[in-house]
Amino acid sequence: MTVVSRRKEIEDRLLTVLNGAGAGLVLRGQHRLDDPEDFYRALAENQNKNSGERGEFIIKGWQLYRISREDVRGGTAGAPGVATNHVGINHIYKLDGIYGFDPKTRSEEAFNEMVDTMMNVLADSVRVATDDGYDLRIIAGRASLDLETVGDIEAHVAEITFTVQENVTRT
Repeated sequence: MTVVSRRKEIEDRLLTVLNGAGAGLVLRGQHRLDDPEDFYRALAENQNKNSGERGEFIIKGWQLYRISREDVRGGTAGAPGVATNHVGINHIYKLDGIYGFDPKTRSEEAFNEMVDTMMNVLADSVRVATDDGYDLRIIAGRASLDLETVGDIEAHVAEITFTVQENVTRT
């Protein structure tokens, strides 16, 4: 018997939901924040495409990536130990956010609103239906916030960790 995860489909759906929140562009995968040129370039390219503008922009965005996977055999992820053909797969994701620091514009308040928006989207999306009706259970996790120097720029940074539970049937 094999277990087939729908991880790619889960990530596609997460990106759709999170990008629809209006709290900054969400990029798939890890981008190096300690050498941020590629990350800035990706944000600039996508922000320019989305807004139709060129030039200065606020550093504001997210990167979504999976940090671990846990298989729970027998039963579902919520009720392990039941001898069935179900396997629960817990996908643990990290959503890293960045927002340019500017005390003149009260950037900390805007940053906190951005983080709250993403946490609210995750909390409101406890069950996320995919296009074919398959649903996933999202357990909103925890957000850590800080102010860091990224490259040569001061920025607010956030790390949101959450779990997506997927129940699959062994075939």
